[in-house]
Amino acid sequence: MHPPCELMVKSFLPGVRGLVAHELAEKKGLSQGRIAATLGVTQASVSQYLAKEPEFHMRRVLGLGVDESEVDKCVTLLC
Repeated sequence: MHPPCELMVKSFLPGVRGLVAHELAEKKGLSQGRIAATLGVTQASVSQYLAKEPEFHMRRVLGLGVDESEVDKCVTLLC
């Protein structure tokens, strides 16, 4: 079993970042550089997040037992 902090760093945060990156790119039209600055990651990381479908990122977070409506709320608050 993994400690909660490890699950957050390896699964939850990357999943949410991926969803936020897609939201900012598709709905707000931000560039990868601007998204990177907003999320505090590199542009290369944003490129990797956007290369995967949003459903991939959602499944990653849902696999931790988080409710989809809670994930949506979190993404909405961050955007």
